[in-house]
Amino acid sequence: MTLAFVTTGSGPVRLAVHDLAGRELRRLADGPLPAARHARDWDLRDPEGRAVPSGVYLAVLEDAGRRTVRRLVVIR
Repeated sequence: MTLAFVTTGSGPVRLAVHDLAGRELRRLADGPLPAARHARDWDLRDPEGRAVPSGVYLAVLEDAGRRTVRRLVVIR
């Protein structure tokens, strides 16, 4: 699954996937990125490398002091 996002300014960016309990499953970006369009791939695996089950997950983007959350639906 590819997650596309736009950063509004150069600086630290964090993009992570969480389960509905709030646990971070994968961190896809963590560091400085320029203001631009970006994309990161999530292989639909948890931290131990196991495939996540069908369900709803949250993509959390933190950029320039903002936090944006989007729902992701995984159907297997």
